[in-house]
Amino acid sequence: MNTNKVCTQITDEIINEFRLPRTVCYDFIWGRANILISIGFNLGRSSHHPSKPVVSLNKEGKIVKVYLSLKEAANDVDGCSSYISKICLERTISRRKSDGTTRIYKPKIHKGYGWKFVDPDNYYMYRKLNNTES
Repeated sequence: MNTNKVCTQITDEIINEFRLPRTVCYDFIWGRANILISIGFNLGRSSHHPSKPVVSLNKEGKIVKVYLSLKEAANDVDGCSSYISKICLERTISRRKSDGTTRIYKPKIHKGYGWKFVDPDNYYMYRKLNNTES
């Protein structure tokens, strides 16, 4: 995504909402966007594929560990991120048996843990809980 277009769009939204002069808004937003780009922030990818925080749960339903993304969780337990995602979303999985019949079920655990998505706004609260219970 073109940084100039993003800055222009955000500037137009601010002008319409707060009635501020264009020069003030655009210069401020452009400066901040350049700082983000210089530290490696990618405007295009971050808006399309945000990571979802996920927690692993033991048999009693207590938080074992908090992960920033499915990939991080799967790497830590040597598991499959798509399987963890299906558990979090409560999706069904179908398995074909050797006799030709199909078994449809909702998985509850993967690699010995239950899994649940965390609201990104509450991620740091979960991190704090995770650090105090250890």
